[in-house]
Amino acid sequence: MVIQPGLRIQGAGSIGALGLIVNRISRPNETYLLSCYHVLDGGYSEGVVTLPDHGNRVIAHYQRSNDTAIKGMDVAIAKITINANDTLSNTTLDNRYTIVEAGYWRIGGQMTLSKYGPATQRTRCTVKEDQTHYSNLDEAIVLAKHPNGRIRFCDKGDSGSIWCNAITGKGVAIHARGGLSGNLAAASPLIWALEDLNLEIHH
Repeated sequence: MVIQPGLRIQGAGSIGALGLIVNRISRPNETYLLSCYHVLDGGYSEGVVTLPDHGNRVIAHYQRSNDTAIKGMDVAIAKITINANDTLSNTTLDNRYTIVEAGYWRIGGQMTLSKYGPATQRTRCTVKEDQTHYSNLDEAIVLAKHPNGRIRFCDKGDSGSIWCNAITGKGVAIHARGGLSGNLAAASPLIWALEDLNLEIHH
């Protein structure tokens, strides 16, 4: 099977999304999946990552350390362990984007982002603003409903999904919180998560 962004995963903390396949720059031969801290960890510090829609297959192992998790950004990685019949791809589950690069955001509602998440599948939003210390995130990108998009643009189970620039396909943010006041959501900047965890996107 293809291990790719958008798959539903079960971590030690909760159910969420496989966000991205990444490599640690210091250990390029090791491959990891990127998702939310609250999905992979949830206070348990270690555990397996399974695929609930595929017989609860174990696809990764998570161990908390300074190199694998940042609670304040709500991001974490787990080391992938798959068999020879599996392939790794950063093409989203609906084949809409192949994420090869991280990009920056533009605030003020003029930038459209798109994501594929297990709960709400393909939806759009706009970037409202960025804030520090917003919804338990040290640095947050605040997301709002797209003028022509669905009212419910995210839900429980989408955590870890990658919001992409709808035009370029670059990964912009890791979905972390939904259902906030004013029908807003919050995500962590992908480019900063990659830098802080010393990661590169798997090609």
